[in-house]
This record gives sequence, C-alpha cells and structure tokens, in this order.
Amino acid sequence: MLSLNGKHSEMADYDANAAAYDNWYSAENDYHLVELTRFFQVLDDVEGLNVLELACGDGRISRMLADRGARSVFATDVSTKMIERAVEKNRDAGGGTLKPALTFQVLDACDADFQLAEPVDRVVGMYLFHYAPTIEALQQMCRLIGRNLKPGGRLVSYTVNPDYDFTHTDPRVEAEFKFSYRMVSPPHIHLVFKDLTVNLWQWSKSAHEEALHAAGLEDIRWDLPCVPDDRPESAAALKWYLDKPSCLVLSARKPR
Repeated sequence: MLSLNGKHSEMADYDANAAAYDNWYSAENDYHLVELTRFFQVLDDVEGLNVLELACGDGRISRMLADRGARSVFATDVSTKMIERAVEKNRDAGGGTLKPALTFQVLDACDADFQLAEPVDRVVGMYLFHYAPTIEALQQMCRLIGRNLKPGGRLVSYTVNPDYDFTHTDPRVEAEFKFSYRMVSPPHIHLVFKDLTVNLWQWSKSAHEEALHAAGLEDIRWDLPCVPDDRPESAAALKWYLDKPSCLVLSARKPR
C-alpha cells in the first residue's frame, strides 16, 4: 500500500474495499498460519524493542507486536481508511486506548524525507515490497528502512516469491486459500479475493538485494514459510504450497 510521487497508489484498492480486507483476514483456512509462523520466527523476540511497521493495514501485526512485548510500535500505511481502522481497533468500548505502545500514522513507504526522531530496533512489513510499482519505488522503500534502523537493527518482511511462476499458479491456492493470482503483464500481478483486487509486482531477488545493499543493509536472507511444529497435520496437508510458496520471508540487518 504505497505511492510514488503520485504516480501510483494502492490507496484506492484498500480505501474502496475495506470490508473485503476484513473478510480476507477472517477467512477460515490455514493460509494466515502459513504467513505468520516463519515471519515471527525470523523476527524473534521483540520484548522491549522499538519497531517501525510499514504498510500496517488495519494494525493486525501491530497489535501482535504489542502483545509480544514491543516497547513501541510506530505503525504506518498510505491508506487513510486503513489507519482510521487501525486506530479504531485500538480503542476500548469507552473510547480509551487498548494498547498504549501503538502509534498510527498515514505514511507513504516511498517517502524520501521521512525520518523518525530516533532509529528503531526493527522495521517490519508483513506485505510491503511487492507493492512497489517500479524499481525506483523499491529502492526508495529500502532507503527509508535503512535510515530509520539503528546499527544492528533488522528488517523482516513477508513478500512475493521472486521465483514463483504466476503464470501457472497451483489451483489449490484458490480452492483452499480462497484467493487467486492473475498475471496482468510481468512483473504486474493481480491478487483477487472476492470483490478485492490488489496490484502486486514481482521483482527479482537481485533487485531486492541490490536495493537493500544500497540502503546499507546486509545479511540478506530468504526463508520459506512454514507452520508450527505442533501442527504436523497442517504441514502434511500444505506440503504442496510450502514446497513452492508464492511468498517468502525476507530479512536483512544493518551493520553495527
């Protein structure tokens, strides 16, 4: 969910279809287990840490980070309606704040000037890099991450698999996960869930890694998604996807 100097924006996708976004995360299947398990394994302990979240949507991951003991989570999204939803979901019945560690703000992840008062320990983006409509946008996102991470800080993101063949998507994605992919024109892809259509772009591993290196990050890793060890039945049932996933966990570190 980002824009680049007004040339493109995913705001319309989510602002116009906020209810469909809620339906996506209430869908009863194991995909959300898949996307979260490795992400939080790679992220590791956030107790007492300061976190910047990009493309936070309605604050779903933000709330999980607070529950896991993050000292502060500065959560951002380009969509005004998504930020409004995130703020509302952090209110109790009396209008008070449920999780004081959370702060929400509208922000374009390609903003060339955004700078936190103090750099953070972690930058996270559950879905982020595949919203970049150009390599320039991808590079700007990485620069924003690099200048807002403290030395030794880490980036963890969940993003489109650069090697996935979107022209031959396994039909079980739609049958079991209730969403589908439609190739528009490489690298442009549509993700379709009921009435929600989202624009994605599939950039190469080298494009990601060059942008991250240029932003001052190293130790770049691509990890396959997984399910918890105590869910062997899910691992067996989802082996077809886990062996060839459409998304991976991407992480990097800023050197000390």
